[in-house]
Amino acid sequence: MNTAGTKPRNWGTWGRLFRIAFLPVMVLVFGLMAVPVLASLHLDWTPLVLGVVALSTAAHIFWFCYGTVLNDYFDQDIDRHHPFGTTPFTGGYFTDGEKRRVVWAWAAAAALCEAGLLAYIALVHPKPFIDALVYAVFLAIGIVMATMYSMPPVHAKRRFLGAAWTLLFVFVMGFLKFCLVFGGLDYLVLNSGYIFGICLFLYLDHSITSISLKDIGDFWADDRGGARTVPLVMGLRPALKISAIFLVATAVTGVLLVVLGWLRWWFLFTYAGLVTYFYLYREMNGWIDEVSRDKNHFHRVPVRQKFLAFGYILNWGIWMPAFMLALNGNLLL
Repeated sequence: MNTAGTKPRNWGTWGRLFRIAFLPVMVLVFGLMAVPVLASLHLDWTPLVLGVVALSTAAHIFWFCYGTVLNDYFDQDIDRHHPFGTTPFTGGYFTDGEKRRVVWAWAAAAALCEAGLLAYIALVHPKPFIDALVYAVFLAIGIVMATMYSMPPVHAKRRFLGAAWTLLFVFVMGFLKFCLVFGGLDYLVLNSGYIFGICLFLYLDHSITSISLKDIGDFWADDRGGARTVPLVMGLRPALKISAIFLVATAVTGVLLVVLGWLRWWFLFTYAGLVTYFYLYREMNGWIDEVSRDKNHFHRVPVRQKFLAFGYILNWGIWMPAFMLALNGNLLL
């Protein structure tokens, strides 16, 4: 008898639990956030700096995993209704105690990394106290937002536009923390306009997928779990239009940053990937028509898989990494 859970666990179960599929993209996105910061500060890639970059990247990834696993834990009532399969937490692979320990394990791993980063700030920065304090404040804000997204009583995910003030700051907070680790508060203040432009692009880019498009594929389960996502409040087609608006806003922001000289011109070549979104929107629009005529069609169209393949690859795998490398003052000078 399997005392750990009702079903035997295999490598696939652990891989899904530890978000192995996201790991290469997460390393790429978070790791490259250091490139424009180090270049603008004229810091060499010494073993110490490389170690701090690796530690900071690991901290961001661990916090990301903490947030996603915490969401899995508190969304079990929703995920049990999902037509696209179960999660490791709803498939009967883990006891409730094991689920909680997994959440705490990710938080503990991230906290250990953060302790190392605070030690680096304390030992290397010219203003260690104020820089460490500001970093700790940003860290606390990020943890609170990641927790409020999933945990009652706030449970921002189930509130209308809740992701807009919690989930969507994951990349923004990651970049701001890189700025603080290497440059401190003075760097953040002196480059506030430039940093704001970077954060705006990161926020808008993440909004394309996370504020409406992702929720379209999840609305069947979300509806049964009492969520108030954009598709459930406004409808499937308005949600698709909102995603398209964010796509246009992100593209326009990128063009403006190129015109301002903040981004290298070659960044515009990545816009060729927009054709994948035109294809995805067309497919999803047709799928919405089918669902309007027959709700059972929701189970037959793998629109969520197409979204994962095209949306995340373009957003996280191409746009964000290229954006970091294209910023003026980076290693491509």
